[in-house]
Parts: sequence; C-alpha cells; structure tokens
Amino acid sequence: MGAPGPLKMPWSGLDQLRAHEARWDVIHAADPDWDDPKIDAAERVLDLVYDEGNAVVGYREGGAIRMKGRSRLDSAP
Repeated sequence: MGAPGPLKMPWSGLDQLRAHEARWDVIHAADPDWDDPKIDAAERVLDLVYDEGNAVVGYREGGAIRMKGRSRLDSAP
C-alpha cells in the first residue's frame, strides 16, 4: 500500500470525518456470516414488506439495512 493521498477536505472537518469512519468500523466489525439463514430471512422480509429497492441489506456496510426515501417507507403495511 502506498503513501496516503492529500486530505481532500478542510482540516476543521477532520474530527467529524474520523468519528464517521469510526462508526462504520463498528458496523464492519459486526459483519454477519453471509451463509447464515437469518440473512436470507431478513432479505425476504424486507422484500415482502417494502417496495422493491426501498430497503436493502448492505453487503459492503456490514449488513446494515439501508432505507431509501422516507415517503416510500410510509407505504409499508
């Protein structure tokens, strides 16, 4: 791995960026076992309850569920 690139944001936002990255590190550390049947069950429930693509299990986000569009959430039973 090479040297890090230049910081592409104001230095005043560095602490906020580090806090944001630390929260994602916690999510990634809790990454589920993708062969676990509970993951498949969760995806099926999301597909049944929410409009297509409105609730997605994030494979690159440690299994966090990403909800899109507040107005689309209101359509859930």
